[in-house]
This record gives sequence, C-alpha cells and structure tokens, in this order.
Amino acid sequence: MANEINGGTPLRFPIDHSPFHRSMVKFQAMKVDPPGLSLKFKAVESGVSTGLDPNAKETQGFRKVDINPIDGDVANIHLPMSFAVNDNLEYSGADFKMGVTIAGASAFEQGNDAAAAMVRGIKETGKSFLGFFQGQKALTGTAATLSTLRAGEAFAALGASGFSNTLSVIGRVALHPNIRNRFTGVSLRSFTFSFKFVPKSRRESEVVKKIVKFFRFHAYPQQIPPNTSFGIGYEYPSLFKIQLLSGAGGMFEHVGTPIKYSYLRSISTNYNPTTPVLHDDGSPTEVDLSLSFTEYKTLHRGDIVNEDDLDAFHDMGGALKDTGLNTNKTTKLPGKTATNTGVNELTGGPGGTMIGP
Repeated sequence: MANEINGGTPLRFPIDHSPFHRSMVKFQAMKVDPPGLSLKFKAVESGVSTGLDPNAKETQGFRKVDINPIDGDVANIHLPMSFAVNDNLEYSGADFKMGVTIAGASAFEQGNDAAAAMVRGIKETGKSFLGFFQGQKALTGTAATLSTLRAGEAFAALGASGFSNTLSVIGRVALHPNIRNRFTGVSLRSFTFSFKFVPKSRRESEVVKKIVKFFRFHAYPQQIPPNTSFGIGYEYPSLFKIQLLSGAGGMFEHVGTPIKYSYLRSISTNYNPTTPVLHDDGSPTEVDLSLSFTEYKTLHRGDIVNEDDLDAFHDMGGALKDTGLNTNKTTKLPGKTATNTGVNELTGGPGGTMIGP
C-alpha cells in the first residue's frame, strides 16, 4: 500500500523551501497492524499438540496493536489561515421525581441517614396515595396531591402515563424534576483543515494533484478480497498523524494542542472556485481542499498532562497490571485449577492448566 502516490518521496506545497514556508501541517499516513494471537505449538508425531513450543523465537501470546508510519507517505502543506480546537464533554440531565429517589438522593447529598429517609419516603407516598381517594385524610391540600403525583409516577413507569397526567391537571400541581447534571462521557474530537492551492507552474500543479490523490487514497478502505467484483469486507483505512509545526522550535514548536491519530472522514475538492482560467497544460489555476478528521479515540486527563511529550501522547498505553484491574490470580474451579497467565490457560501449555473437558 505504501509509496503508491509519489514513489516514497514526501509531498510538499509550496515546493520551495523559503524561510516564509517553514511553518506547515505535516500529514503522515500510518499503517495499523491489528492485535491477534501469535502461537507456535510443540511438534508431535500424531494428534494435536496443546502445548506451546518453549523454543519459539517469536513472542508467544496476544499481539498488541501496532501503529507505524508508512515510509514516504507524507504531505507537508502550508499552515491554514485558522486552526480551531473544540473539546467537548458529554452531560445529560438526571431528574428525581419519585419520593424514594428524592429521599435517597437527598440523603447521599446532605449526609442524612439514607435508609431511614428512604423508608419515610416510601411510607409517605403510599399513605398519601390512599388518602387521595379517601378524602385526603392522611395529608391535606397541595402536600397530599404532590405525594400522590409521586405515586402516580410509578403507574407511569408501568405504562399508565395518563393517570399521572390526570392527577397533575386536577390537582393543579407539577412535580419538581430536581434535575442534576450527569457526566456520561467524552466526545471524539474533530478537526477541519481548509487549504487554497494556487500553483504557479506545471510542477506545482502536479504536486497539488498528487496531494489530493494522497488523501483520497488513504481515506478509503481496502476491499477484501481486492480487485474483485464482489467483496466480503473492508480493511480499515489508514490513520493520519497530524502535526502543526511552527518552524520556530523550542517551547512553541507546535501550533495549538496536539492531535491523536485520526481518520480522514470527508474530503471536499473545489477546482477553480473563482476563475474559469486554466494553465496551458489544462491544469487548474486554483484548487480548494477541505479535509475533516476525527480522532480514533477520546482523550482523558493523562493525555492533557502529556501534550508536551508527543511520544507519550501518541502511545497506546500500558497494560492493566499496575491498575488493580488485571487479575493475575489463581481461580479455583471444582476439580480444576487455572492461572490467568495469558494464552497458556487456553492451550494447556506451560504456565496454566487447560479448562474444560
């Protein structure tokens, strides 16, 4: 897949290397080798071996995801007029209307006796619900109607939403939603780059054509199997490592915040947007290119800390062994023992006993 656009030579626009063009956006195409199993079993004369070969030179076990640059598949383009970074986090409203949920939330928020508060809420709701149909003897006025509305929410949860609406209209009261903001996650960031190419020569026109083809080539997936009328699947497209280089070096070597590996989501190319004039060889005198990228994963607080260390920022991250989430423990089953030591427990090889018949 590599070097099919420019023979392994990085693309650049403008093609001159004047001091005015030191600042640029570097788009490096990246190849992703997905995870998988790397196993080599012992050789046996007959039957199927369930033991791993201890003399195998290659690593035995699960192969991690590997992301590497595709040599020569690079496009260096002048900085755009603007570069916007939007960090978005996801929140949604959580409401508390039922007497039980209100009591429980209040208890946790205020530090009250949670169990006692919830019991009181249940008793109040049930008592007032009966009182509503008995002349409101338990509670009177608005308090009784509100308590009954909370009971009506239980009927609404069972599909009888009209009952709750009736109580609200007749009693002329509405439940306080007690809305609290609930954090639900982190949004994937997107970035858009808009470039205007005004080639001054045939050579620059050829470079612009190759740049457009470079992005389109790596944005599309490879069909499985390739070059057939009907496919059965797709390989994922290439990732891009995007760097906005200031050309100054030092503390401000990069422009703005760094970008995680990204997929190219959309490409828009506009030829001769302001004039119908062509060069003598038929190439356009003006080309507008708009690219929209989406990061392949969301950020977390550790990524912000590592923004000045790009190797750490782009690293895939470590294993779970130091987080307390990895269970390197022995699990005892009736008549069987298995140790969580990777693939060996599945194969019966060194370091584990096969589970199952």
